[in-house]
Amino acid sequence: MTFPKYPFPRTRKRISGFVALSILSLLVFSANLQAKDITFIWSANPEPVSGYKLYYKTGEDTAPPYNGTGINQGASPILVGDGTSFTVTDLDDDQTYQFSLTAYNEYGESGYSTVVTISPGTASVRSVNFTWNPNADPVTGYKLYYKIGDNPGDPFNGTGLVEGDSPIVVENVTNLTLNGLSTETTYQFALTAYNAHGESGYSEILTLRPDPIPIIIDIKRL
Repeated sequence: MTFPKYPFPRTRKRISGFVALSILSLLVFSANLQAKDITFIWSANPEPVSGYKLYYKTGEDTAPPYNGTGINQGASPILVGDGTSFTVTDLDDDQTYQFSLTAYNEYGESGYSTVVTISPGTASVRSVNFTWNPNADPVTGYKLYYKIGDNPGDPFNGTGLVEGDSPIVVENVTNLTLNGLSTETTYQFALTAYNAHGESGYSEILTLRPDPIPIIIDIKRL
């Protein structure tokens, strides 16, 4: 993906050509040392319920029985109350989990919802690999600017990434991997090229948004 550069500030000498910035792949830390927390949300059952039960098991098999053990919140099934969201904590990042929800009331229990699979690497931090096309003019290197949040444009004054505060100075290469990004945070990135004559304007802004929350749907009627 190629992005046209923004107009160059008058205080900078223009470097012709294009600075391109794209995400080649979005990779999750498999070597993450943090356990992961997963929040599930679901639509309320159309009939009155006493509550919901979150069933789970480990492994690749998605079929019942869901007889898992070892999660902080208890063995399967976990009674999750009558709300429409629930968070399980400290899941093993090297383990595959299968989750399914039921509703229950004084008359009985519903069938299982669609199964949600949580695979290894679906963790609270991730690494992201960026690639870009080389600038048309000779350059000394590139600078990757970033900020946190949804507000557009300057200032790109982000802090906290393993590779340093914004801007991250990159050698004359066309790729960079950032490590330890939170899956719950919105990041905005923009790239510039620089040489002895100055620095280009920003590339088009690339926004990296939080991972979606697993959604359990179609709980069968009681």
